[in-house]
Amino acid sequence: MKRKQVKVLLQKLTRSAVPVLVLALVLFFVFQLNVFYVSTIDIHALDEGSLSYIDVGDIESETLPFLGKRLFSIKTGEIEALLDEKFPFIDRVYVSKRIPDTILIRIVEHQPSFVLSMGSVETLFSERPADERMIVDQSGNVLAACADEPDVCSDLKGLSAIGNPLMTSPGDTVSLPYFEALVALSHELSVSGIDYSGIAVPHESVAVVQFADTSRGVFSLSGNISAQMNSYVSTTESLNLEGRTFKEIDFRFNQPVLRVDKYSDWMTE
Repeated sequence: MKRKQVKVLLQKLTRSAVPVLVLALVLFFVFQLNVFYVSTIDIHALDEGSLSYIDVGDIESETLPFLGKRLFSIKTGEIEALLDEKFPFIDRVYVSKRIPDTILIRIVEHQPSFVLSMGSVETLFSERPADERMIVDQSGNVLAACADEPDVCSDLKGLSAIGNPLMTSPGDTVSLPYFEALVALSHELSVSGIDYSGIAVPHESVAVVQFADTSRGVFSLSGNISAQMNSYVSTTESLNLEGRTFKEIDFRFNQPVLRVDKYSDWMTE
């Protein structure tokens, strides 16, 4: 009886093992053929559109060593880490494989928000050298120097603050107090259609907006940005109707303070 049970068991094992063995042999011979080698690296934005700030040719150069390798031997995480380290404008990168011969690279880019300049109070309202001006996004990530990306810099508004310019470089994160409030102020200016050249931060909770007509607005970063912007719009509309000009309006107090013939002296404030 036992011998018969063992025989039945062996027959079952044989029947189940044969298909597995056949499949293994088929896969072995398939992998010996000249297939499943990487011949294409497909690079796009995550939404399948074009990249705005990263040169696809640069990514192709970095991933060139993966061409010709077996598709299934490539570790996608290795490519993701490589690109994330090499390209500061990459926010997120996703790498996958498409049979039979393609690596797919999909990228989400950081969106530049400001050109950051660090310096002293005396230099807040003057332009720094290109290699000391840094492109930052709305999270404070330093993406590149203007010397390396002049075209991107030319489209951005300036943000100047007090600090050592040599202490900020691509890959860093800016740790300015009230940075979120600065982003909110920039957004309010944009939404309101107000033309300005830049924002200076003479004190950690104070922002000075330099408008296109050379006038300035002083805002409290610890206060309600939206309310201050509404006050700016209504105040300037009234002044324009009255034909009055000004150098600066200060919104840090209960009522706007109008300075007709001079700017605030941040060396003494």
